[in-house]
Amino acid sequence: MRSQLTRILIAIIFSGLIWFSTEAWYSTQKKVYSKSNKQTDAIARLKSHTNEVQRKPVARVIWQDLSSNELLYSGESIRTSNNGYAKIAFNDDNTVVELEPQSMIILERASDGLSLNYLEGQVVVENNSNLKVKANNQTIDMNKAKLSLSKSKDNNINLDIFSGQATVKDNTGKNVRLDSTTSGELSDKGVKTQKKLLQIIQPKHSESLSLHPSIKHNVVVKWKSIKNLTNLKVLVGKDRQSLSPVGHKFLKNGLMTKFPNGKVYWKVVGKHKNIDVESKIYTNTVNYLLPPEVIHPLQEAQISLSQSSKVYTSWINPGSMERLYLEVSKKPDFKSPFIKQYLNQQDSLQDLNINNKGSYYLRITGFTQVNKNWEALRSETVRFYVIEPTVLKSPDLIAPINNYSTNSAEIFKNKLSFNWKPEKIAKSYELILRDTTTNAIQKFQTPSTNFTLADIKSGNYEWTVISVNGDQKSAYETWNSFKVDNKSIALSWNMKNTDTLWYITKSPNVNLKWTPLSLKKIKYEITWQNNSSKQSQEWIAAKSPSNHKLNLPKDDNYSFRVRGLNSKGKVVAMSPVFTANVKMLPLLSEPKILPENESIIQSNASGEVYINWTKIDKAKEYELTLINSDGTKVTSSLTNQTEKTLKGLKPGSYTVKIKTVDSFNRSSEKTAEKQINVPDLSNITPPKLKGISVQ
Repeated sequence: MRSQLTRILIAIIFSGLIWFSTEAWYSTQKKVYSKSNKQTDAIARLKSHTNEVQRKPVARVIWQDLSSNELLYSGESIRTSNNGYAKIAFNDDNTVVELEPQSMIILERASDGLSLNYLEGQVVVENNSNLKVKANNQTIDMNKAKLSLSKSKDNNINLDIFSGQATVKDNTGKNVRLDSTTSGELSDKGVKTQKKLLQIIQPKHSESLSLHPSIKHNVVVKWKSIKNLTNLKVLVGKDRQSLSPVGHKFLKNGLMTKFPNGKVYWKVVGKHKNIDVESKIYTNTVNYLLPPEVIHPLQEAQISLSQSSKVYTSWINPGSMERLYLEVSKKPDFKSPFIKQYLNQQDSLQDLNINNKGSYYLRITGFTQVNKNWEALRSETVRFYVIEPTVLKSPDLIAPINNYSTNSAEIFKNKLSFNWKPEKIAKSYELILRDTTTNAIQKFQTPSTNFTLADIKSGNYEWTVISVNGDQKSAYETWNSFKVDNKSIALSWNMKNTDTLWYITKSPNVNLKWTPLSLKKIKYEITWQNNSSKQSQEWIAAKSPSNHKLNLPKDDNYSFRVRGLNSKGKVVAMSPVFTANVKMLPLLSEPKILPENESIIQSNASGEVYINWTKIDKAKEYELTLINSDGTKVTSSLTNQTEKTLKGLKPGSYTVKIKTVDSFNRSSEKTAEKQINVPDLSNITPPKLKGISVQ
């Protein structure tokens, strides 16, 4: 034991040293990296980011995590993770680069200025300086334009200009100019341009949209006027690859639609003179304006006040509204609220100074900035009632009366019914049943003033009922006692409740089993009930003292019970209720004749053909039948293998049929079939006919 503890201690110390060494190495590398860049001025910084963003300094192989506002240097590679997003600002703060998930760039400083080398992903550049962009061995002079770069399916680079102009100098030295009306594709062969007929003017690319979620169509999309434009649709998605049509309402030279919350990609498509046209893919960030939400009191709540209780309200602020205030009024128009109270945004609970009964209206208002203007958003108005203090009492018990006596057979036949008087303000009730011998307690919830039980073992019991109204419960008051005859003998039931009982015959049936009683001259009777249709069978005599095969009308969920009767016909024993789904055991599926993609099996020249098929789980054997073109059975056999060779077939066409046979000798419902072709070149010689000569 001591040696084992020593080994564990050594392992812990060793792991700690490795962790400490790793941390020290990373810290050293960071210091070395920072020191190496003191001679070089930073050219940009990470303005903001979401999730993982990393950098790799020039001439290094290890990627390092980046934090907001960290400085970036020439020669560094910057990349985003699968769900990462980065916003990079150059030193002049007028040039901004946005990297979407799985994107990578390299920042460079040259004698002629700053440049950005695009490698992969989706990158948006908004330039107000002399930044140049390199992509696919081609240089883009942005000239204060706003553009996006993305990879196409064939690994070329898509270039879209959203404002201004840009000039691409391809690898042949040719200059190609693009503006907001065109899109370009950069490849090894040069620059291919395409005129975009659909030119979007609203909303602008990368614009943030603050929207009300309650408005059905809350985004207005507009484009430059085009005649004879038909079949218009707006496609929206969470990324460029998953755009799909959404509902919209047409406007003149535009439409109204709804965007989901968060980052959104979209475009407009249509037809112009029966030619497909589409806009560029735009992206916007949608922020839904969510008003405060009142959590308590609930709508139409009744609040009972006592000297020690208070009316309070609680709320949530999902839209991060500012300058919240609460109003309570006796009228729904809130023209003269008697409570108007500003709320602390850090709190979510407030006591209300209400002492008089009556109906009241409550709402919470918050403010948010939309386009530099403050806009008010209000919660749903909640109506609640303050009522006089009340005391929740337990109801008066009716039946079974105190000291009542019965037996288990009677309870099973007629059930034991518990009844009590209704309590005025009770919303529901809780029946409590206590076994006075074992002190075991059972509790049953019910909205009504009665409850029935069919399974109560022999013994002595007490019962009571308490009233329930929300979180409030009445006290325990009156208890009634009753007795269940303990002279009854319980059957030993050999079956357990299960999901399904399977049968293999043509019609539904079950075989019920129980342990016979040790008493003489005992008869057994069985009853069943269909739990769906409530169809039931009265007690029927069982022929065997320990089991009985019971035929049923259909597959369904059933309940079963067995009781034992003495020579005088008195019930002296009863089994518990057994519930099960009765279903026919499914037939096995038919095999598939291989190969599946060939509809005809060819024999060889000797009239021999090899047949194989897929194995079916739980199959006992397979029944193979061969039929000729006249429909006559040629041969039929059983095999437990998944292959068979047929020999000596005469030229012609045949059909082979295969069925699966289970362990109960039941064949599959469907048959696998495939055609066999025996060519005329078969070397099977026909029989010779004696006494006939051919001239």
